Amino acid sequence: AGVPEDVADSFAEGTHDAWVVQSNEAAAQDGVDSTPTIKIDGETFEGNWSQPGTLAAAIEAAAEGE
Repeated sequence: AGVPEDVADSFAEGTHDAWVVQSNEAAAQDGVDSTPTIKIDGETFEGNWSQPGTLAAAIEAAAEGE
């Protein structure tokens, strides 16, 4: 169990540092300030995503143009 050694080494070596910085900057520009952040058609979903059916209903409503 766990992360393979070569993957763990890539973290320690900073292999993905530039990607992480770019990803964080893009998220901040898009108004993401916490996780999870869910956007539907560019709008932040404010409902309770953990309540069964709530997120699906919001997606369906957006697809229908509501």
